[in-house]
Amino acid sequence: MPDIDDAACGAAMVAAILTATLRELAGPALYQRNAFRITKLPTDADRRRVRRHRHGGPAFDVILDPSRRIVHELFWLWDTPTADCPCPATLHQRHDAAVRAHHEAIDGEAHGQGESADELDARWSEAARAWRAQLDDPGFWEHVRHRGADDATIDLLRAELPAALVQPVVALTLHRPGLRRAALAWPAPRQTILDLLRTPAEPLYTAIEATLRDVPASLDAEGPAAAMSMLRQDALRLVRQLDVPGAETDGVRVSRLRNDLALAINDCALRLIAEEGAAAEKPARRWLSTAQRYASDPQTLALVTANFDDANEIVDRRRIRPLDEPRDRRPPLPRSWRRVRAVALLVLAAVATGWVVWGFHYRYTDDDTDPVTVIAGAADQIAPAGTCIATGRAWYDNRATVPSVDCGEQHWGEILGSVHLTRWSSYPGDDAVQQEVNFECLWMLADQGLVDHFADGVWPGEDRWNSGARYAGCALHRFDDSWLPRHRLVDPHRRPATDTALSLSLGLSALPKNPPVGACISDRAQYFADLSRVRFTRCARSHWGAILGYPILYGPSERLPKPATVSAAAREACGTLFEQRGLGPEYTYNAVYPTPGQRGGRKYAVCVVSRADNENVVGAFDRAAR
Repeated sequence: MPDIDDAACGAAMVAAILTATLRELAGPALYQRNAFRITKLPTDADRRRVRRHRHGGPAFDVILDPSRRIVHELFWLWDTPTADCPCPATLHQRHDAAVRAHHEAIDGEAHGQGESADELDARWSEAARAWRAQLDDPGFWEHVRHRGADDATIDLLRAELPAALVQPVVALTLHRPGLRRAALAWPAPRQTILDLLRTPAEPLYTAIEATLRDVPASLDAEGPAAAMSMLRQDALRLVRQLDVPGAETDGVRVSRLRNDLALAINDCALRLIAEEGAAAEKPARRWLSTAQRYASDPQTLALVTANFDDANEIVDRRRIRPLDEPRDRRPPLPRSWRRVRAVALLVLAAVATGWVVWGFHYRYTDDDTDPVTVIAGAADQIAPAGTCIATGRAWYDNRATVPSVDCGEQHWGEILGSVHLTRWSSYPGDDAVQQEVNFECLWMLADQGLVDHFADGVWPGEDRWNSGARYAGCALHRFDDSWLPRHRLVDPHRRPATDTALSLSLGLSALPKNPPVGACISDRAQYFADLSRVRFTRCARSHWGAILGYPILYGPSERLPKPATVSAAAREACGTLFEQRGLGPEYTYNAVYPTPGQRGGRKYAVCVVSRADNENVVGAFDRAAR
């Protein structure tokens, strides 16, 4: 193995940091996000002064990092009363004039005060002239050297700085195409500018992403008000620029940024409520209302809406907190999560009294019943539709045979039919098989018109599968497992309806309770409105999307991190799955991320594929997803 050159590795690391910092800053927020503007420290402040004035926040961390600091110094004022640079004062003043001219051009374009296009173009022309003079002035680079840059750093800045300077005007061509001429006048290689003009929104994307990455640190160091102020100045403003009709943007990327922004605002509001109690009610509700407008993911919208609805209740609880009670910095559980806790308590209570119910159901003996087959290798071996099942115990134990009785007797359930498992050549795992069986059982229930009942199926495990079992039975029963009427409910000869749809929850239950991969979602609006009632249709009918998969993100014992982290993990997992399926550019995907309310131990994402133009299809997703 060759020796590693530590100096070369260090130089490469510095170069990477410099390049990343330039790209993060480049864009309409070039000066707005400058660390020296934010901290109000002069560009020649030494480390002792920085530490003395430090009150937290990522901007101070930038100034204490020499590789990032030098980039921020370039884009702020040099002519300070304490400057110890041997450069002539006029050099500092010319540099500061270039900074101000550029800043004013960006500000005038983004927040114009009634200036004409000619007046705005004159601002850009002056800024380009001033910065060209700086880049051509050897004294400018000598100042950079005096501030600690070595030859390699100066060479990199010479190469990268022109592109960073032109990117604000490039981004603003999204809304005023006439600025393309102003962009071409900037001191950067013409081909570089032309390449940037092909993707004018890229600086905005990068700046927003950088701001969102800074939010957790700002929340911890400076508090929710400061973090929200940063979001308003450095993210909300830029997202609004991406939303202008006619702007050439990547719709999928903009949607993701809007959703991440909603999650960040949600975090700020919850932190504010946790820290300030009653005083936080009005601002927190305003912030959450803003988050609702930007949420593009249905689960994010549901989460933010629950927190908005709960804001006054949370505050009320804090108003009556004893004065000596320590403050809890953790955000309170939204109502949707508290419901899960309430249901869990009810389940525990049911367990305490459930033996009475189970004893009642299991009073049959073997002599009272006839065993029938519900898992087999052939359709004619499965008990026919309309067969009445005595009790639910064997069914819930997933046995291949269950006890049957005459339908005039008390009975727990009835056979709806059987599912032929033909999708896989080898066993795909219990989750996939259970999803397929349960989904088909629900279709049988809907075809019978018995939607006020419940249906689920048994399934062959891997051993039975390997022995040839490909047929699994479906049973109708009541939600509370109480006795059915003493007559047959299922009509074996009933013809299936052609316009049936299923309304099912998605991503809320244990993984096997979800629709299978390939299941087709009929209605985009309903999907984004309420994940507890997503409408599914047969894929032979017109539909909007289909289930792409359910990647596992966290194990049963793992704690969920912050929503923004979970959302990012879900998008990444769904993106990988999307690429693995080999779907073309005419398709896109949506990721639903898990929340603490998701049941079943393992925390999974729901990945949904649809056409990028949101047009409906017939059959296509079924084939693509499968």
